[in-house]
Amino acid sequence: MIPLDTVQRDDSIVVGHDGIRVLPLQRSREREVFSFMASDVSAEKPKRLVIGEIAKQMREARAHGNKILVVAGPAIVHSGAAPYLAQIIRAGFVQVLFGGNAIAVHDVEAALLGTSLGVALDNGAPIEGGHRHHMIAINTIRRAGGLRAAVEQGILRSGIMYECIRHNVELVLLARFATMVPCPM
Repeated sequence: MIPLDTVQRDDSIVVGHDGIRVLPLQRSREREVFSFMASDVSAEKPKRLVIGEIAKQMREARAHGNKILVVAGPAIVHSGAAPYLAQIIRAGFVQVLFGGNAIAVHDVEAALLGTSLGVALDNGAPIEGGHRHHMIAINTIRRAGGLRAAVEQGILRSGIMYECIRHNVELVLLARFATMVPCPM
């Protein structure tokens, strides 16, 4: 990928929905096959004990009247974990949610269209034209007048954002704005 403002006339540009196949460089296989499991942050390590400890701390915090803040990203939706976060919110364990605009957009896309980044969440298959789902989700909420209005109008009926609105969870969503640069034609 290159920045849009560096595109020159006669540059070859891939367009369309099919994409291209990229073959990564081969990495050395000199180390132990499962050495990635040795890392403290490996996604492949069993998480049951860590999750159990977090749940215990959340119960204790709420028992003492403390608030719980969750910092969330779109991977929660992409990975299929959004229903679990929604359940935790519904159960009263979250009082504040911090995130970027992506967590909201992907959650709304999942709630309205059953996809995240145009990929079906129930089977992991890409949906023809699914890349448009992102904008459909954004424009649906915009037309409604925002997330709260979409919930009140019955447009948004499930998901993380829905549960936050229904259970008065404070939402702090930040958007990263790109600078628009003229592109030479």
